[in-house]
Amino acid sequence: MANDFLFDDLIEKTGYRLSVFELYNWGTFDNHIVHMELGGENSLLTGSNGSGKTTIVDAVLTLIVPSEYVSYNISSGKDGRDGRTMDSYVRGAWSTHKEDDQFSASKDYLRDKTTHSILLGTFINAGAEKPITLLQIHYYN
Repeated sequence: MANDFLFDDLIEKTGYRLSVFELYNWGTFDNHIVHMELGGENSLLTGSNGSGKTTIVDAVLTLIVPSEYVSYNISSGKDGRDGRTMDSYVRGAWSTHKEDDQFSASKDYLRDKTTHSILLGTFINAGAEKPITLLQIHYYN
């Protein structure tokens, strides 16, 4: 029997699963809330190049992985070598331009250091009575 075990046959999903995810002022998602209802289900994130898929994945990683272990842009296989950092996401880096000396480059940002970013995730567990919500507010002081 090739189909002895089907995921649909599971009565309850064990463990905490992401139900709702929201972000504000993260990457190029500027000055509005991005809200995703996932319902604890498996999800597929699709979109064209540059549409923000990696930005969303990096936001989720930032929320659930300790900061000393986060490596941005791993979904592309670059493992942090493209210059994406917490600062570039909070300030909304969107482009790089050459300086007048033609030897150095600097980033263009959507936001300055008076800004803040918010990441929020609510996790549900079929075996637990209450959901757990994680919230991070990133800002400069």
